[in-house]
Amino acid sequence: MSIMSLANSLMLDFRCFIVPRFVYATGEAFANDRTEEMYLSSAEVKERLHELAEITTRLAGAIESVDLL
Repeated sequence: MSIMSLANSLMLDFRCFIVPRFVYATGEAFANDRTEEMYLSSAEVKERLHELAEITTRLAGAIESVDLL
């Protein structure tokens, strides 16, 4: 719930659309951390990022189909 004040400020002050999903990852989710070869090694985090991308794409398509003016 602590993120709500930031989200409300972004929505009201800057007219941002907030995607209601979060993906948290710690350093343990990455291999070769802090190198040029660093990559995401956690299957769980990859799946959550994929889900976030799908939802964001779906929401963007829905917004695009609405005449906002």
